[in-house]
Amino acid sequence: LIVSITSDSGLTGWGEMAPLGTFYSAAFASGARAGIHELAPHLIGLDPRALSTLGRIMDTVFKGHPYIKSAIDMAANDLAARAAGVPLVTLLGGLESETAALYRVVTHGTPGSMAQHAAKITADGVDRIQVKVGGDVRGDIERLHAVADSVPKGTVIFCDANAGWTPFQARQFADATRTIDYVFEQPCPTIDDAVSIRRTFDKPMVLDESVNSLADLLEIHQKSAADGVTLKISRLGGVSNTKKLRDLAVDLGLMVTVEDTGGAEIDTAAMVHLSLSTPVERRLHTIAFHEWVRVRTARNVPPVLGNRIGIPDGLGLAIDVDESLIGKPFAAWGM
Repeated sequence: LIVSITSDSGLTGWGEMAPLGTFYSAAFASGARAGIHELAPHLIGLDPRALSTLGRIMDTVFKGHPYIKSAIDMAANDLAARAAGVPLVTLLGGLESETAALYRVVTHGTPGSMAQHAAKITADGVDRIQVKVGGDVRGDIERLHAVADSVPKGTVIFCDANAGWTPFQARQFADATRTIDYVFEQPCPTIDDAVSIRRTFDKPMVLDESVNSLADLLEIHQKSAADGVTLKISRLGGVSNTKKLRDLAVDLGLMVTVEDTGGAEIDTAAMVHLSLSTPVERRLHTIAFHEWVRVRTARNVPPVLGNRIGIPDGLGLAIDVDESLIGKPFAAWGM
């Protein structure tokens, strides 16, 4: 879902949201379109630079469903930065570094195919990988050992179960992989599950799918359920809410990854602006989602430089969206 907001002065801001199918989270493409039809008419005439007011009104007229609001909020953030004459990273806290570290995903498969994939990724110069686990525990133990044996020493490995295990299964996996250096990512569905695993687990843990709100983040900190969090823009309702949680996570001493459920150049740009305004000492990494899709939406893209990503020079999101690549809008509203 791509949203553009044009102000009376003629400036345009862009936002994007892409659900990961219908199976990953409470978000799906046709639901986003239906929600936009319900929500957009209430927003015409508002000042898009008044981000807090815009957010409150969206939450008032449309309860829940943050993924529907995400692209609107992103477009408003882009427009607000363009109106201020600065790149969005400036409004999000300031540029902490020129580039952010990238990770790449080793998708679930046979131990041999995953080891081959991981070896190719690291041979291309990427030193951070996310290994997908969360299925058959015994098979995943074999997969991780195969991957770890195939990559250079010092490769940063995240094992992401996407909340796929029970605590019993997660403990089995943890016990059988103690000799491998990795970060455990969201092994089980709940925060309390993570707390129970951490009682006997001696590796860092990051929670992703458990972080849906400010209250979740506070609970994670209060219970010492994780060492870091992954913040997904669409799951939190947009750039504005992601910044709020990012800033609090930093203040609480948690490590932070900013990414999303998917997207092309617009969404990747927002992820990078949020990442580059996160203090380096609290930042983990991000991902170049525009490399995952064949559809192009912009003539310039966030530059990928080996195992790092940056932003082009420019205002707002600092990318040049090409409307000819997008096609005819499915809906439009105006004064």
